[in-house]
Formats: sequence, structure tokens, C-alpha cells
Amino acid sequence: MKNQPQPTFKAIKPILLFLAFWTLGSLGLFAQTDPNGTVNDDSGPSTLITDLNANLRLWLDATDKSTLYTTPTVVAGQSISELETNNPGTDYSGTEIQLWLDKSSYHSNVDNTVNSAFPEYVSDGGTTNNNLPTLEFSKSTSDHLMIDLPVTDSGNGEQWTSDYSVFIVFEQLQDGGVDDAFFSNGNTFADDNHFQISVSAATGNDFVFKSNNGTPDVKYLDFETEKQNELKLYSLRASSLSGVEALVDGVRTDSDASFTNVGRSFTSYKINKNRNNNRFNDSRITEVIIYDRRLSDCELDEVNKYLGNKYGKDFSSSFGALFDTDTDTNFNNAVVGIGLKEDICGGTEDKRNTATSNGMTLTVDDADNTVNRNYIAFSDNNGSETTNDNAPTDTNLKRLDKVWMLQEFGNEALGDQALDFEFDIPSIWSHLAEESFAILVDGDGDFSNAEPMAGGTVNAGKVKFSDITLGTDTSLNLDITTPVYIALAIQTGPGGLATNLQGWWKADGQVYSDAGTTSATNADPIYQWSDFSMNGNDFIQSDSGKRPIFSEATLNFNPQATFDGSNGTFMEGSGTSGLPSGNSARFMRVVATTTAAFTGNHVPFAHGGATQNEAHLIAGSVNSNGLIYSSWEPVNDITSTNFWTQDHPNIIGGAFDGASSTYLQANGTTLVTDNDGTPPTWSTVNFFLRIGADVEFSPGEFWTGHIAEVMVYDTYPSAAEQQQVDSYLALKYGITLDQSIATDYVATDGTVVWDGTVNASYNTDIFGIGQDDASGLNQKISQSVHNENGPILATTQDFTNSNVNGSRTALSEGNFMIMGHNNASQNSFTSSFDGGTNNRLNRVWKVEETGTVNAVFIAIPKSAITFPAGIPNIVVSGDETFDTTDTLVELNDDGTYYWASINPSDGDYVTFASPTPDFTIDQTSLTFDENAGSSTFIVVLDVKPATDVVLDITSDDTDEATVDKSQLTFTSADWDTPQTVTVTGVNDDIDRNDSATITIAVNDAASDDSFDALADKTVAITLTDDDTANFTVSETTLTLDENAGADIFTVVLDTEPTSDVVFNISSDDTDEATVDKAQLTFTSADWDTPQTVTVTGVDDDIDRNDSATITISVNDAASDDTFDALADKTVAITLTDNDTANFTVSETALTVDENAGTDT
Repeated sequence: MKNQPQPTFKAIKPILLFLAFWTLGSLGLFAQTDPNGTVNDDSGPSTLITDLNANLRLWLDATDKSTLYTTPTVVAGQSISELETNNPGTDYSGTEIQLWLDKSSYHSNVDNTVNSAFPEYVSDGGTTNNNLPTLEFSKSTSDHLMIDLPVTDSGNGEQWTSDYSVFIVFEQLQDGGVDDAFFSNGNTFADDNHFQISVSAATGNDFVFKSNNGTPDVKYLDFETEKQNELKLYSLRASSLSGVEALVDGVRTDSDASFTNVGRSFTSYKINKNRNNNRFNDSRITEVIIYDRRLSDCELDEVNKYLGNKYGKDFSSSFGALFDTDTDTNFNNAVVGIGLKEDICGGTEDKRNTATSNGMTLTVDDADNTVNRNYIAFSDNNGSETTNDNAPTDTNLKRLDKVWMLQEFGNEALGDQALDFEFDIPSIWSHLAEESFAILVDGDGDFSNAEPMAGGTVNAGKVKFSDITLGTDTSLNLDITTPVYIALAIQTGPGGLATNLQGWWKADGQVYSDAGTTSATNADPIYQWSDFSMNGNDFIQSDSGKRPIFSEATLNFNPQATFDGSNGTFMEGSGTSGLPSGNSARFMRVVATTTAAFTGNHVPFAHGGATQNEAHLIAGSVNSNGLIYSSWEPVNDITSTNFWTQDHPNIIGGAFDGASSTYLQANGTTLVTDNDGTPPTWSTVNFFLRIGADVEFSPGEFWTGHIAEVMVYDTYPSAAEQQQVDSYLALKYGITLDQSIATDYVATDGTVVWDGTVNASYNTDIFGIGQDDASGLNQKISQSVHNENGPILATTQDFTNSNVNGSRTALSEGNFMIMGHNNASQNSFTSSFDGGTNNRLNRVWKVEETGTVNAVFIAIPKSAITFPAGIPNIVVSGDETFDTTDTLVELNDDGTYYWASINPSDGDYVTFASPTPDFTIDQTSLTFDENAGSSTFIVVLDVKPATDVVLDITSDDTDEATVDKSQLTFTSADWDTPQTVTVTGVNDDIDRNDSATITIAVNDAASDDSFDALADKTVAITLTDDDTANFTVSETTLTLDENAGADIFTVVLDTEPTSDVVFNISSDDTDEATVDKAQLTFTSADWDTPQTVTVTGVDDDIDRNDSATITISVNDAASDDTFDALADKTVAITLTDNDTANFTVSETALTVDENAGTDT
């Protein structure tokens, strides 16, 4: 069998049955087919239930494939079981099922002879159906199976009228329409003999049981809102005595006791069809079981468990535990119970004397658990194991956030029996003594008027409250047949010391402007100041002229009561219950401030009688501003002189050990000890209890000043306990405990939250925030009361409102952050920081963190500190050496405070500094190739700016180097994130290494003014050259005719000159060849434009080819020096000859006289 998932219960009506607190034995074998394929007639859904199977009228089971036939009658080999056996591996899903055999002895087989619209077989219904077979019906084709029962039994069922129980396992596939049904039991829709289970016409998409006697008289029971693709078990249980009940997954969702004759006539079984034969449904139906009587609770459980085990669901619920979800929707977690359920199915009784639900165990004595069907169900709200302040008013109680709800069912009040409640102690309270624990019992769940009961015993991490009788032990006189709410609570006390606390009055507690109804607000006269010790010794002042004034947020953001002694302001105790009396041990603490010079003995708190030895009081004395602890009359005074300073709050008090020693104490230390057995003599008689006045009511001895908190015990606490009380008061009111001997601050669990020895150098003006539930401490903002110019520590950005302001965030139990300073000068910036001079405060605070506090807000009054030039910052350092590796946070300025959010760690040091604004560049020079070479430098601010800082980035020669950004913008968010500038070379044709300068300058108009005066910074750029000075001659040889023949060559520079380059052009033999230019001049403008030289031949009469050389040479004196060293270049000239060697005779014939005749 598969593991069963936890059930999810949801009712349609606001009634939810939680019936899951009995676990009965597992079921026996379920009815199946015999090997020969015939259906067993003598078995039912539970073989454990006697006389049940005889009442089984119909049992259709799609998981029994031998009952599913593909033919309209039983034909051998045509059941799904036989087909799968004969054809292994073949999946017959989608095959129409024409006949579904009834496994009961009545053989009421269902088929469809009406329209041949049959359901289809599904071999695996998926995880929804626990992977079991099912039948799928389609609404669009009117799929259904049915049988009209014959009047008498002839082997195929018979009509019957009786009580009944119906179980249908199905899955809804699509949204249904009105009256779409998946079961009905007759053909008549206009009387209430028949019913159908269908979608409601009255309630939209709810599934309902529907029957009617005439159209107007329609009877409905709600199952639930229609669910798709969920396997559901819908059940009906009907009786002519008790009417009809509708159940979903074993949980009753609706019932009507008046339906005594409704639906009792079974003339048909219609699967997926309504009474009127015209509405169908899209569904999968897997199993239908009908009995002809109303099953008992136990029998119902057995059938539910059979179906639940089979389909992997939890359908089994003990019937009867009714929780009203109108008001208790949150109490459905881990429902269990105790009580007796005799097994009326023929087995043994099931008695549960104890049960546990998520951290609470409820137990009833076996002898008291004797009434059948009488039990208490309970569950919790799944609350957290944290402290909840919603506890009874005017008490010192805090409760656990987790709450349990109990409800009783049955004929006799099991809740009137003695019950034991045992709770797991949450870790946050594990350190508390058993006297601290209480149980709260409440009738409405808000616990404002809950009844507290103490007396628990602690063992092995659990606290147990024994023999509590609900409804009898409480003044609430609860009837737990309706819900009762239970919570574990703790009695808080100063420093967690709740034992023997006989009086506790705190101004942040219940202080009223009337008789306990209206909480006092600032400047209200106080009528009542309630006692938090639960003794009820409330202070009252009915005389409107004598009432103290409620002063909100006046002592470390906590309230005080302000007394005007000149006007006789005081308050009288309404009782003296529990106060120390006689010569019993005692312990007292008062947080008080005097605001006027003493004129006598002025008493902030006293109780007892106005007779020697009979009082118990603390006072301030005109004699040397002394502090007095006394039992009345000077002979009984213990005095410390020169104690009081006006407007300076103190934790004052005293103690008597019950033997011989009396102690005068203040601010965590003992000022005077009288241990010689002489007076004061204690013989207190509690006639009076007064705050702001003496027990004698002497004129001139009223208190003038403030009182924030008073507590008195009738025991002498241990030194450790006294330290816890004083630590609580010191942290709450910002009062530094005396550190003349290093004194720790201690939480209620003994944790040291401020180590006086480790922090001995930082023990001035100690203050802090923290939460300690056992003491009621929840300090969310704090400032040392000894220095109004000191820093304020807060959980939210609010430095003025009271500690109890609703906008403030608590730290959670056990978390503290405490600070003290080194007593250096408050407003002296003579220390240096970050290269500056006299720009860091000399005063340094050390932080001690307990638990996890995370980020906090810190503020200092602007009037208290004058920052030197620069940007005001708070510096958080892991050591006492402050430098730029530490965390700097720029202070915000709201006009009244400098403030910031910081997250110091335990042991960190904090101070204030004014770093000089600056920015850093990581390079001052860069060298790279001029031909698109590049390099980078980064820029980052040194301090956080108040507003943006914009830096302009420029190159002084963009023909040589360019930058990829013209501006860099730094914000207060990214000021310390370096930004990169890329410089890229610009290629030229000059043979030289070039340079440029990149300038980084503050854009004054767009930048935080603190940065405006900063000098520009530069990066020198050197660009390595890729050019070589040279020139090119286009020809090295020319051939031309000597007789005025001509040809040309060109000259051009290879690189750009920085000044003119002049070439001399010469011929070595001008008789042979001449040039048309004696010089060529190139400038930086035309250096790359070739210039032409023409060479012309000179004729001669010699029969030969002549030659000449043209030389191109740099004229050094007139040229760019880079070109001076260049070698001359030549063009060889060959001149072709136009002469031929020969001679000429002028005449070829002459005629001369022979007689000396001549001719030439």
C-alpha cells in the first residue's frame, strides 16, 4: 500500500469536522473475484465489521477488472480481466464498458440499453487515482450505466426503501452545468423519495444532494465547491430518525435532521445520470458502495479506511469532533484528541488518555476517561515559537505565538475532569526557571482577558501543568463544548526575575488617565498606575489636583511620571498584597530623577507604617544631597552623601538579606553595607503604599522630579540576579552602571551583553538597544542619558519619537547592540584621518553585539559636533587604527541630526571624521603605439559625496590621442566603484614620438560643492612612432636621345616633415644632360605629393652614347633636420648618340685643262 498523504480538509459551510485523532488497526482483505472469475457474494468493503455485509446493496468496483465487460451481457473472455490475461501487454484503455457487475449479493449489474453511450475503461487513473483503473464518462455523449430495479428480487436486484449509506469515489474532469449528475436513485424528480448528487442550480458550482417534493420544495445538502482533477469521496448517511448527512472525504460538510424521509426509495441505480434522465457529467467513477442502513460512526470509519488505504487518501476520521471555522479557520494543524470510543463494530474499545499536537500534550486520568464517545479534540494555529505581546492586560505575562484550540464533544464533560498540559519549552525560553511559566486559558483567542495559571514543573525541556479543570479552575467558567484557547506564557520580571516580585510599576506599562480604561498620553494627569506583578497593588489618585503627569519619551525615549512635590503630587496604593513585611528579606529598585533642590527628606517610593522600623523606603536627603535607604526614623537610615545631581537619572534602591545585612545600592553597585546587625531594624507593617510621598505623608517630603519604574521583591536576590535587574534598567533607561569596578551588563539567560573588563577603556556613557522577552525589555532606540549630545542608536530612521512608537522595528529575542566611549573630548577634531590633519574626532565608541542585529541607524545632534572642512562621515573600524581601509559612511543632514545607517560587527570601533574630498587616478603616464594603440587608467573618488560628482575628461591634442569618455559621473551609491577611461593613439606620418596630455577636472557646476576646489589631475601620454624619414625617387635610370631627348622622374617624401625639406637636383655633366629644376621643396602640406624633374639630353658630334648622373640630395641647411642624414639618391642617364663616323668628298668628277688646269 502506498504511503497515505496528509488530508486537506475544506468545508463548504463554515463547519469543519476534524476527526483524525484515532488510528485504528489496518483492514483485512478486501473482496475480490475468485480465480474462476465469479464475484464473491459474501464479502464487503470491510471484513472486520460484523453484520455489515448483509446490508450491502450495491458494490461497483472498477479496480476489479473481472466486473467490467465489453459486452452487454456476461460473455466468456470479454471482461477486461480476461482480455488482459489472454493478450498480455495490450492496453485496453479507451474500450467501452457496456456492463459493470455488482459485487454485492443482489447482483444489481448496471448497463445501458437506452442510447448505447458507454463509459471508457482507463487502465491507469494516474496518481490522482493511485494508479488504479477507473471508468471515464463523457457528458457530451450522455455516457451512463444504470439499472431500473425490479419490484421483487429475481436475481438482478430489487427495489428497496430504508435508511441508507452511500459512498462514491470519483473525479470531476470538467466544469459541470446545472443538474449535471453522477448518481441518482430513482426516476421521479418531483418528490422527495429520490435524490441525485449533482451540480446545484441554487449555489452555482457546488455539488449537492438534491431532492424535492414539488418544484418549490427543493431540498439541498452541500457537499463542497466543485473540484476538478481531484479524487473525492462523497458520502451520504441517512436515517428516518436523524435525517441526512453529507460528507466529503470522510468529513461532514452539511446535514439536516428534518430530512427524515428524504431519498429513501431506491428504484434505480443511475451512474453518471440524474433522476430526470437528461443530465450527465464529465467524470471518472471508480467505486460505488451502498448499504441499506445508516452506518454507525465506527462502521463509517471502517469503510472510509478501506477506501483511503486503497486509493492512497486519508478518508478515515473519527466522527464528531466539530470545529467552527467561522472563527477558527487557522486552527487546523495537527488535529488530535483524547477520550473513549468503545468499538461498536464488535472489537475492543479505543481509549486515548493522552495525545500530542505540535508541542503540547494533553492527558486525562484513566479513571476519568470512562464515558463512550466523550472526548476533547485539539489542534494548533501553526504559530511560531516567538514571543507574542497579546496577553492579559495589567499583567507581566507574555505568551507564545503558537496557540492551541480545544473543543469537547460527548455526553458528559470530560473537560470537568483533571487534565494535564505539557508543553515543549521553546529555545528562547529554555533558560527560565519553572516559576516563570504559566498557562493561559481564554474563551475568545485574543488573550486580553485570559486566565493565567502557574505552578508548572520543568523536566527534560518540557513544562507540565497538572490537574487543571477547564471551566472550574478558571474564573472565566468556560464551557469547552465551544472552543477554548490555550497558550504557554511566561511571567516577565525585571531582568527576568519574576519569582517573589510583589510590586512592579513601570511608566511604559498600564498607566491610565482614568480608572484603568484610557491609556495616558503625553501631558495627561495620571489617575491609575497599574501593578505589573499581578498582585493588584495599583496606584490610584482620585484627587485631580494631586495627580502626577505622564511625560512621554522623556527618559531614553521611554515615559516617566512627573511629580510636583510643591503641590503634594503623589499616588496611593490600592493594596499592599505580597509586599515584604516584618523582618523578611527584601529588594527594591527605583528609577528616579530629582529636578529641584531638596528641602528635607524627599521620598519617591515607600510602603509600610509611619512608625520606627515599620516602613520600607528610599529617599533623597537635604543633608549633603544624600541617598537614604530606611525602615523609618534617622536611626534606621543608611546614607550615602553627595549622591544626587539635579536632572541626573539614577537607579536607586536597597536590599535586606533577611538576616543581618542591609545594603544601600545605586547604579549597579553597593554604596553602603550595614552588616553589624544594628539598625536599620526591619519590622515592616504594610499600612500604606505610596509613590511620590512618604508613609507619614509629611509636608515638604513629597518627591519633585520624575519616576520611571519601581519594583519590590520579598526576597534577597543573588548577586547574579541583582546584576540582571540592574542591567535591564540600565539598558532601558540609558543609565550607565557604575564602572569603578568593571561591571558587565547581563541578559536574563546569563549572557554577557556588555563585557565591562574587555571594554574597560570604553566604559563611559554606556547605552544600547536590545530585546529580552523574559524581562519585558524591547529597547529599539537609545541614547545615554548622561550626555544629551551623544549619539542615538535606533532600529529605524526616527530619532525623536518614543520607544514604543509603532513604526519602530524590534530586534528579536536575545539580540543586543551596546556602545560606550573612551571619554575623549566630545567635539575635538585633533586626530588625523586619511592624509588630513585634525579631521577625526578624538572620541571613539566601541560596539558589543550579541546575536544578530544587522544594520542600525545612528545619529548625533548637529548642535553637538562641528566638523572641520570636508565631508562629515562616520567611520566603522575593526581596530583602533582608523584609515581608508575602514568603512566610511557619509552622514546625512536632516537639519537637526547628522545620521547614517551602519552595520557594525561585534568589537568594532566607531568615530566621526571629515575626510578631505579627492579623487584618485591609478596612472600618471601611459606609453603606447600611435597607430591605434591604446591603454587605460581608472578614476575613483576617495570619499562619498553628498551629491553627484562629474569629472570632465579631455585630451589636449586629439590629433595625437583621444579618450572614450568625455565625462565620468560618480554618485553616492557608486562613488567607490572605479571607472575606466581608455586612451587611443591617432596615427600620423611624421617620423617622431609624439605626446598628449589627458586632463581630469571636476565639473564644478554639476558636482558636489565639496569637490569643486580640487585641482585638475593629468595623465601624460607618449605615442611611439611607426614612421621613418625618407624620400622616394620614381626612377633609378633613364635613357633618352642626346639630341634634345627628354624624360622625367618624380620625387616624393615618405613621411611628413615638421618643416620644409629641400632637395638639390644636379647633373654631373651638363654637356650631356640637364635638369629643369635645381631644387625641389616639400612642405608639411604637400609632402606626399610627388614632384617631377625633367632631364634633357645635350647633343654632340661624337659618334658615341654618352651618360650622366642626376643626384638628388637633401639641402641640410634648408631642411627638416630629421631628413639631413639621408643619403643622396641618383638617376643614371644614358643618352643615345645621333652621329656616324665617315667622310665626305665634295665632287665625284672634275674636268680640268690638261694644261695645268685646276679645280677643287
